[in-house]
Amino acid sequence: FNDKGLFNQNFKDIKGIDSLDLRVDSLETFEKFIDKHESWFAKTPSDCGGHGVKRENRSLFSNCTVESIYNSYKNDNYVVVEEEIHQHEEVSKLSLNSVNTLRVITARDENDNISIPFVVSRISIGDSYKDNTSEGGAWCLLSKDGTVEHDYFSNVPILKTFSENPYTGFKFKNFKFPFFEEAKNLCQAAALRCDNHLIGWDVAITKNGPCIIEANDSPGPALMQAPNQLENGYGRLNELESALKISLHN
Repeated sequence: FNDKGLFNQNFKDIKGIDSLDLRVDSLETFEKFIDKHESWFAKTPSDCGGHGVKRENRSLFSNCTVESIYNSYKNDNYVVVEEEIHQHEEVSKLSLNSVNTLRVITARDENDNISIPFVVSRISIGDSYKDNTSEGGAWCLLSKDGTVEHDYFSNVPILKTFSENPYTGFKFKNFKFPFFEEAKNLCQAAALRCDNHLIGWDVAITKNGPCIIEANDSPGPALMQAPNQLENGYGRLNELESALKISLHN
């Protein structure tokens, strides 16, 4: 999970998008990738929270050779290259530019039963192409059927809630994610390959269904329990314990 290139390699059969790792992929392979895709994302393998990620477009490199781009990425450690995801047109309504991901939390109990106690929607509330909460994005814990029932919450740079996107005016409540059950099923299948008891899967929804971007072994407890989304003011500890079949109390 902590190396995006290795993650892509191990989950390439269900990831759903083209990706390269320039530590092992050749210049010739990279050239074919550039010819195929107009836009892409270049990533460092181990950064998190949206750091070490940049969106690229072929037009930006009109005066560069493919070899110079390839060497530049390798020298700067932007060795993970992925095609740009074109998300479902309904999900695009949530933000101006970003792919609005689902953070699907899978829990494995001591009997290896895998459940999904929480699914969180993450969006950009600015003009960013990234929805990371650590960079000012907002999030909302979804209902069991993938519906937005609360205002979105953000804590960077200050605590704030949003009933609509300030850039587009789109009102969030009652929005329901397409392919929601398919996204959960995909993450449960992926979790069967792992020993981790708790995983946060980042999933995009395209017109053809869900697409796994990456996974996190520290899925962010704040995402499960934003203050404006608590039931009767209580956190989600009991729900998490129920899913894991263990006690997390001191």
